[in-house]
Amino acid sequence: MGLEVKAELLMVLEGYRCVKRKQRENIIDIVALDSDSNEKFLLRIITEPESKSSVVSISTAESMVTTLRDKNYDGGILFSEHLTAAAKRMLRQEGVKQISGDIKLNYKFEDLYPKFEQLVNDLCKTKCGKIPKKESDCNGYSDESYSCAIRLINDNAAFHFKQGWSKLLQKDLLRLLSMRNQLKS
Repeated sequence: MGLEVKAELLMVLEGYRCVKRKQRENIIDIVALDSDSNEKFLLRIITEPESKSSVVSISTAESMVTTLRDKNYDGGILFSEHLTAAAKRMLRQEGVKQISGDIKLNYKFEDLYPKFEQLVNDLCKTKCGKIPKKESDCNGYSDESYSCAIRLINDNAAFHFKQGWSKLLQKDLLRLLSMRNQLKS
């Protein structure tokens, strides 16, 4: 799972709304508001590390902390593949969350499915112009085959939910986020 998709998953699950997105050479900054508290967060995604060693250094961590202070953010999250020990330590001391390529996002099972349903409804409305009210309203499955990836993922997710398989449900959610990005472009 890419870091950008992880950031989007986190935004969906935490109830953050993107208000600004800025992409530079190797950084994507997302300014997000918490839907409940209206707190402002900076999600910074390092798309390419500053050195060939693929490790983000303390200078990147310092830059993040400075930006959070100067622009009065309520919090921040730095997404990168790898951070140096010094960068991790500094971010932790400053209260900045870090999510790297090898860290899994773990959410409670009961938090995943409602967000999933909301995303499916949004995708159905975008793709087909309506949210199906009953199974027969959806043309994505007929003659025992799927013609719609949204419907396939939705049906898989319903099974994963019944089984209590949160990791697979999270993967289903990631697939839908990826589809949402494709439909936007």
